[in-house]
Amino acid sequence: MEAIDGWLGAAGAENVDGYRDLLVKALNPTSAEREALVLPEPQSADANAVLALLKKGQVPTQRAVQAGAANARPPVVREPARKWSDAEIDRFGQLGAPWLHEYRQTHGTGPTWNEFFSSAPVERAFDEFGVGSGVGEGGVQGYLRRDGVRSLLIRRGRRRGWFAFNDQPRSLCAGPSFFVSGYRAPDPVGRRVAGVIRQSHAAGEKRHLQWADIAEVVDLDGSRVFRDVEDAEVQAGWLATEQWISIKPAGIGLGFRARREQRRNGLRSARKRLADQSPEGEPVSTD
Repeated sequence: MEAIDGWLGAAGAENVDGYRDLLVKALNPTSAEREALVLPEPQSADANAVLALLKKGQVPTQRAVQAGAANARPPVVREPARKWSDAEIDRFGQLGAPWLHEYRQTHGTGPTWNEFFSSAPVERAFDEFGVGSGVGEGGVQGYLRRDGVRSLLIRRGRRRGWFAFNDQPRSLCAGPSFFVSGYRAPDPVGRRVAGVIRQSHAAGEKRHLQWADIAEVVDLDGSRVFRDVEDAEVQAGWLATEQWISIKPAGIGLGFRARREQRRNGLRSARKRLADQSPEGEPVSTD
């Protein structure tokens, strides 16, 4: 709640109490088909779209925010959006993720997006990509703000496993690709780790798992996900940030995202069982 209130304040919202519940619903959708809202930077076009929906009493879903932000922008004639290849995204991650990891190791938290995009490795990446200081009004930073390139790069880098973040301020950190020095899809790894924790619970084990247990997680091909206990513990940062695990004094438990997927899978299984048990041709209520 503090993070939501802080964002509302930074975005200039006047009715914090009235908007809080709507934002909670947007950040934690109950429908498996609905994408969770990621709070945009305050004062951005997306932030203005969020506030406009809140003022109407509507839940600011990710799709509605994107549509509202697009409609709010006046039509302009511009060059076609730059297309970023996977190789460029990987290069951006290779340069940016080590800086993120070192920042978190030093400060105990992640940087803001502005701090990240002002860092020397990111400037080097844009020099390599040909995004020079003369591109757009305000140089590189003006170009990035205007065209939404920052959000695109961070999100594509996240899908390629180089970065991790959630809706909390300063949550940005290095992802699993950084730790293996190459592309690694983050979600399968998170699901494998969460699966081991769920199996332990299903077996009736009351204890929380320890890092030695997590280090034994294997991929679908039977190979180990982590090199050793130390590697598993170091990678806890992105696993917790992406909410696959929760770290407690007693050990490691399921994170919010893992519990949400478990509930969704349980609902799907229940619906399937009802459908299988119903007489042929009769509709099945899932209310």
